[in-house]
Amino acid sequence: MLKDAETTDKNRIDTEACQWFALIYGGNVSDKDLKAFDAWKLADLRHQQACLDLDEIWYEISELQYIPTQDLAEDKALSRNEKSSGNFRWPFIFQFWQANLRTQLWAGIGTTILCLTLITVGVFYDNKAPLHYQTEVGQIQEVILVDGSIVTLSGASSIEVIYTERMRKLQLQRGQAFFDVTSSPSRPFVVSAGGIDTRVLGTKFDIRLGHRNIRVSVVEGDVNVNISDTDSTSGKHLSGGDQITIVSEEKELRLSKKTKVDTRLLSDWLAGRLSYRDAYLRDVIEDANRFFNGQIFLNEEALGDMKITASFNAAQIGQMLESLPLLLPVKVYKERADRIIIASEL
Repeated sequence: MLKDAETTDKNRIDTEACQWFALIYGGNVSDKDLKAFDAWKLADLRHQQACLDLDEIWYEISELQYIPTQDLAEDKALSRNEKSSGNFRWPFIFQFWQANLRTQLWAGIGTTILCLTLITVGVFYDNKAPLHYQTEVGQIQEVILVDGSIVTLSGASSIEVIYTERMRKLQLQRGQAFFDVTSSPSRPFVVSAGGIDTRVLGTKFDIRLGHRNIRVSVVEGDVNVNISDTDSTSGKHLSGGDQITIVSEEKELRLSKKTKVDTRLLSDWLAGRLSYRDAYLRDVIEDANRFFNGQIFLNEEALGDMKITASFNAAQIGQMLESLPLLLPVKVYKERADRIIIASEL
């Protein structure tokens, strides 16, 4: 089981490295793209190794060409020496790109050959195989996607990512995620969650997939939210500061009216703080469970309808539970160390 997980993780990293390569060699690379790639590369030694593996492929391809280059073998050896000494630099292929790829002809020939190589092993920028990312309880993880967009996953959350030339498609499978989307008018960014689609071009927004509802909140920019497989004109348009909740009624989803939200509260959890203003207790407890090593239960459904305003550190769920009876007419007790019950004090 562990070996299968390691293989899946390696396949994901190799695919991401290939996607970065395709983006950089595809032209029109922005400074933000380069910064995002640099952050991805430095985030994990395995990312650096994947880049070096591509370097090996590129070097082998270069030996098939008769266009003069600088001493590729010397560059390659230097890259290896710097890696072994701990002074890791951008791999040869990316330095090669920075030197304008020698000539546009060389870039076209070399990239074409390498793309064919990558397609042969089944990984490329337009790969239909999804990438999966997930967090454990209490973990907040930032994921930098190949186009420079950033997805931040809350605790116990997961997403699936599929990028093609025409579409950037993600699915929030559980939990909560904040999206900082790089603008790309030719490739919409669509996030599916619990039967609804949120479509954007470039913006910052949050999606929370709860047990009873789905909430979409926009920090800046514009998004369109509609029920999946329905006419997009029947959806809702949201701008910065707007929030909408999607509820299930008799097994059918319904879009509520737009409301205004304090955008500062939306980004608090990115820094590990859970903040609420007039929120339902059930939503607060559901969020807390993503950061608690155990389970917190409401022993009555009606308790979830209580409203609460609070702010607490996600790493201090125990302290929040201790103070809860001071804010609401409830009592909190432990059945076990990992099982907490919230009941009415009446």
